[in-house]
Amino acid sequence: MKKLFQFLFLSLVFCLSVNFAYAQQYTITGKITSSVNGEPLNGAAVSLVPTTINATADANGEFTLTKVPKGNYTLKVNHIGYEDYIIQVVISSDMNFPIEMKSSGITTDVIEINRAIDRQTPVAFTNIDSKLLEERRAGQDAP
Repeated sequence: MKKLFQFLFLSLVFCLSVNFAYAQQYTITGKITSSVNGEPLNGAAVSLVPTTINATADANGEFTLTKVPKGNYTLKVNHIGYEDYIIQVVISSDMNFPIEMKSSGITTDVIEINRAIDRQTPVAFTNIDSKLLEERRAGQDAP
């Protein structure tokens, strides 16, 4: 009888410890905005390193990382046109991070497009007036 009670007691302790271990998972939420105009940044990638837990910000710039174990991590956020946001975090409870991302200042070169001008460019150029165009089209069969 004593062994039965020991077995039941150990089983109860084991079940409670497993339940306690699963209870130590937390949720990280946040909202990602632009520092330029305060608009939410949808599509920003959020990852928790060194885990494989990641998320993408929704249309309101909000994200949720679930089932995060207690510990020390690096929270990384990136979005096209903005500098990467990296912060060290210690997770010991559910947390909320408001994140403001700085523009990376991506610029593009100006591209100028000009059409070929008669006798000013080394490109073959033919100016066809509407009369000649009508004459050429008149002799074609309909497709």
